[in-house]
Amino acid sequence: MSGPFSRLGPEVASALMSDTCHRASLVSTARLRRWLRLAGLAAGVLGLLPGLSSCSRGRVPSADVPGESGTASPGAAATAQARNNMLSALATEELDAELQFSPTTATWLGDHTSDDRLDDVSIEAVFREIARLGSQQERLRRLRETWDAAIPPGATAATGTSNPEPTAANTARDAVDTLQQYLPQGLAEKPSDVEAKRLDLILLQARIEARRFELLEWRAHERNPLHYVNLIAFGLDGLLGPQLASTTGLRALRGRLAQVPTVCREAQRNLKNPPELWTKRAVDVAQMTRDFLAVVLPRILANLNTATVDPKLMEEVGQRREEAQRAIEELITWMNRDLAPRSKGDWTLPRPRLQARLRALELLDVPLELVQQVAEHEHQETQRKLEELARSMTGLSSGSTSRAINDAVRSTEDDHPKPEELIQSIELALDKAYESVQLARLLPPLTQRPRVTEMPAYRFGLLQPSYPAQLESEREAQLWVDPIDASWKDKKRITDHLRLLNRTQVAQTIAREVMPGRYAQQQLLRQRAKGLSPLRQRTRSLAFAEGWADYAQQLQVPGLVIGPPTANAAPTGTAEKLQLLNLRHQLLRLGRLLAVLTLHAPVGVTTSPSARFEEAVRFFAEECFLDDYTARREAERATYDPLSALSALGRLQLLQLRADYQTEHPGPLDLAHFHQLLLTQGELPVVALRRLLLAKVSPSLIPPPAPPPADPTDSDSR
Repeated sequence: MSGPFSRLGPEVASALMSDTCHRASLVSTARLRRWLRLAGLAAGVLGLLPGLSSCSRGRVPSADVPGESGTASPGAAATAQARNNMLSALATEELDAELQFSPTTATWLGDHTSDDRLDDVSIEAVFREIARLGSQQERLRRLRETWDAAIPPGATAATGTSNPEPTAANTARDAVDTLQQYLPQGLAEKPSDVEAKRLDLILLQARIEARRFELLEWRAHERNPLHYVNLIAFGLDGLLGPQLASTTGLRALRGRLAQVPTVCREAQRNLKNPPELWTKRAVDVAQMTRDFLAVVLPRILANLNTATVDPKLMEEVGQRREEAQRAIEELITWMNRDLAPRSKGDWTLPRPRLQARLRALELLDVPLELVQQVAEHEHQETQRKLEELARSMTGLSSGSTSRAINDAVRSTEDDHPKPEELIQSIELALDKAYESVQLARLLPPLTQRPRVTEMPAYRFGLLQPSYPAQLESEREAQLWVDPIDASWKDKKRITDHLRLLNRTQVAQTIAREVMPGRYAQQQLLRQRAKGLSPLRQRTRSLAFAEGWADYAQQLQVPGLVIGPPTANAAPTGTAEKLQLLNLRHQLLRLGRLLAVLTLHAPVGVTTSPSARFEEAVRFFAEECFLDDYTARREAERATYDPLSALSALGRLQLLQLRADYQTEHPGPLDLAHFHQLLLTQGELPVVALRRLLLAKVSPSLIPPPAPPPADPTDSDSR
């Protein structure tokens, strides 16, 4: 048997191919579910055929579970070592398959073996991946059953509480349920090898559940044209770097450009009934990508030092660029003429599905109602503090809050360096960040720091870090600064550019991206990486990663810093400006979380999605103090990117984790020790980190304090 399903095994391939006598692009959601039921019925066959269920590169043998052909004897398979080996092989197989399925993700992670390919977005590739994940899920379930069988009767995996008999309910449990059974109590910083393996099993289960959800429930390949245009933009952007001037880099660019027409054709084949908002946004992004191909990329290529590159290769790159540009122009025309008129789809992700998505992605252990309560309380408190500070800075005791905030921000932007002082001022800000972190004892000593340098011509932005990717070997880290172009003659243009690089904003960006933010977190994790399993190393919780950056930014704000009150002392004006930008930043992040919850998972709301969308626009404008254009863009993003809420969720969870850790360790909190423990476990969901750092298990969020009772003297009855 040959064709797109040949690697799935004969039974699954036959079942799937029997449903593909019609065009695969017209498969409905109901048929997709039927395909998956067929794949699920044949999952046992997949498990019996080592290697066929994986899209891996063949470096790791398939991990079969006890009782399947080719395994060791029952007695040997029941041993802990056998189970550990099976789990390790399954995890490695899954990680390898993910890189093969998404070359653009592999490039982002630092694996450059597939830099010449874009993701295969054909419907056949999607169904193959769904079937493979279904097989992996079944094999992992069987492995988990052998783990359950090894637990003594009447005891759970980690404590002496009751271990339930296998039933349909508990065998179908998700990763959060498995976490609560296998690690029902905290490990208090000292997990055993067995507990570490159990955590790996939970992380692998969550990883597979999350990926199946994206393909089966979210269905971006069918519902979201942004899925395709973002893939093209992200895939090309990932190749823009120093290596682009080499033969290898240009071959990779040629390969990806050559696949752009295929991605555009598959978009037209697969997309059915997307929401109108998403189609309009996809047209905007596609137009920007077309302009990049038509104007920016030729300039980048013309400025490359390609003296050692074959001229024929450069010519082929140019030809593929023109073909890619035409393909995107045709896609734009198709979206405007064909897709837009029939874009009537619903963008909402109902509350149960949103909860399921966050349980898989982040092991979320609390209901969304509680998340919303906490976020609303924090948003109100942040808004109150921001208003008070802005009025104090501007002297506007009455009138519009938006005006007071905007005036305060403008005064902050006025404090910027001269053009010739830009690089030096950023170097001084970097020195100050490292010094203040050490004075406040926020982290263990870290001396390695990025080099401040002018931004390369192939990059865009104001202040942007460049660090080694997760799978890359160590290389010099850089902090790129967009300098003043010598050709600029317009003084207003120069001033506007410098205002965006004002001293306060630079300090905030350094705190978030460098110290004590992302770069510090990366350094501490790399120091411990060899002691973590490959799965722990590759796990990346978006809530933790983005939440830590927000949390770190708050650590560096005088007056908000957690530590000795004078350790991070700064002039009063500087402290106020830092607090202003931090509060404004957190207000927006919390606003995104609330917008996602109210748009997708409203409680007791009967209004239509379109009415909820307009209410979200109003919320961003009036409660987060954004201009109308930005407010509408933020509301649009909340419809197609619910995960934009995770930075606020992660920060709230980290603050609660720190509070609970301090409760278990009375006395002055050693923040350097706490943060080192936190940052060297891997970028795990905060719920999993709680199991590793705490002795007692408790929810990752708790209800906010009740508001004080109303003063009876203020009532109308006096």
